[in-house]
Amino acid sequence: MTILSIITITNGDLAPLERTVSSFHSNESVEWIVISSMDSFPTDLRKPDLFIGNESNGIFSALNLGLEKSKGELIVFMHAGDEFYAPDTISKVIESWFAQRWKWAVGNTHLQTQDGKLWRYPSAQSLQFLFGTNSFCHQAMYCETQLLRKLGGFNEAFLGADWALMLKLSQENTPVLLNFPVAIYEHGGFSTRQNYLQECSQKHLARVYYGVNLKPLCLDLLLQFVLTFMSRLIQKARG
Repeated sequence: MTILSIITITNGDLAPLERTVSSFHSNESVEWIVISSMDSFPTDLRKPDLFIGNESNGIFSALNLGLEKSKGELIVFMHAGDEFYAPDTISKVIESWFAQRWKWAVGNTHLQTQDGKLWRYPSAQSLQFLFGTNSFCHQAMYCETQLLRKLGGFNEAFLGADWALMLKLSQENTPVLLNFPVAIYEHGGFSTRQNYLQECSQKHLARVYYGVNLKPLCLDLLLQFVLTFMSRLIQKARG
């Protein structure tokens, strides 16, 4: 029985992929799916349960493909370079799911900057999306696969499709907060390269799409700008 599917997106760089695979053990209840822009998998790494190469339609298209192919009852998206926090992280997540049967859950996270520093996400996060302004990194999010499929996966129209999906999820169920760290994720990915205005604009579009935006437009954008700025400032202060 496959309980958890791990979906990993890679551009073919060996070192980040090696960090990811070395952070979790082989387990018969866990499948590892790798989706790559390259046509082959490195021969000196443990083979995934499913490898899909030559995927060139973008990150969120690849994530949706992984969602489509996964067999697990739960799913987590870990890009190459992201790491599970500890050897027992997966077993603790599965144990929590069996005990509470949550629909989706969010764990504490550490962010690895490109110069090797760690930022620790606040351990006490609001699990309510106030006007759709809160967000979690997808590496810290575990969700029932059928629920993600029901919601249609990642909306590829949004640059911040992972954030938009969590906004949609929050309208279905409030996530459970796992009281332990689950991931170390690598800063510098696609979403983190957006500037404030790009991020605010994308989150505004998502809120309009899901009907939770503030009016007028300037107030909605101002709220998102202030909270985005404060969030990044807090992360740096806790680094």
